[in-house]
Amino acid sequence: MDDQKKIHERVKKILYSLTGITLAENKDIMITNRLDKLKRNAKFSGNIDNLLDQIEKENKFVTEFINTFTTNKTHFFREDFHFSDLRDRVLPNFSSSNEIKMFCSAASTGEEPYSMAMTVKEAGMGIKASIMATDIDTEVLQTAANGVYRFQKSSKEFPEWIKPQKYFKRRVQKNVIGDEILIKVNDDLKNMITFAQMNLND
Repeated sequence: MDDQKKIHERVKKILYSLTGITLAENKDIMITNRLDKLKRNAKFSGNIDNLLDQIEKENKFVTEFINTFTTNKTHFFREDFHFSDLRDRVLPNFSSSNEIKMFCSAASTGEEPYSMAMTVKEAGMGIKASIMATDIDTEVLQTAANGVYRFQKSSKEFPEWIKPQKYFKRRVQKNVIGDEILIKVNDDLKNMITFAQMNLND
């Protein structure tokens, strides 16, 4: 086994021990690129083996390692039939006197918990809900808490029953690309959600 392969196997072992995430065998290029990113994020000038030693043996740079190697791909109302089911089948079982507590793990940059909150609002029954949204990655949680997103006006990211202007404010921005705009989540939606770092592997 060559040196690079040994490093890649070591990265996989560390990632699994910290998070329970298993990387596939075809991820060598991704691992190399993420290791370069990790060194930049950690501001580490030594070699990769020394950096991995500090993660494994001294518990240093663990947050940077996790943030670098966790993938965060999501969008509003991903697999939107779940949200339609929540609106049409689940929420009608509750009344305005109920307070629902909801949990969203692997919340990433926040699109899913905000989609949950919009769905509760759209149910239109005055239901009170609080949502605990967690992720292992502290950087994406900061994005989620900020609640500012890039949005293509021509996209079909939101289902027909959601009017984005009801829940977002448009942000003024420079260097607009095509029909892209910045949108910010309204405070009444934000106030329904608490974002927190959590490692489900702990």
